[in-house]
Amino acid sequence: MKKVLIIIICLISFVGFSQITLKKLDGTVINDGDILTYTQATDPESYLGLKIFNSSSSDIRVKIKVISLVNVTGSDFQLCIDPICVSSLTVGNSYPDSGSIIPANGTNGNYDHFVNTNPGNGSVIEYGFKLYQINDNDQEV
Repeated sequence: MKKVLIIIICLISFVGFSQITLKKLDGTVINDGDILTYTQATDPESYLGLKIFNSSSSDIRVKIKVISLVNVTGSDFQLCIDPICVSSLTVGNSYPDSGSIIPANGTNGNYDHFVNTNPGNGSVIEYGFKLYQINDNDQEV
């Protein structure tokens, strides 16, 4: 039986005094630079549910950017963020196109997630992502 190792590297671009907090659905905080590993490429074992928290007094818009893909093409992976789901990722692209609105002192709900179904053919697979805030002109804040 092949052993599969999937690594998800999360980068969070913080604004000011850190208005954005990223957590797993169980409440575990995902910090800037955290490396999350999975040894299976089947759902639900390779599922990572995400909660994005906005601690500011204003609504914010966020995107997730694909920073890197190692030993993988970007297919056989699903990224869902409010309520857009993308099944083929491209390095340098950000999702969703118009950003996701996170309400003031609120969260994004329970729908955002990553799911990998690529077994890697014996190679370690790495996905690098960046969560960041955007302004009304779609520019990173």
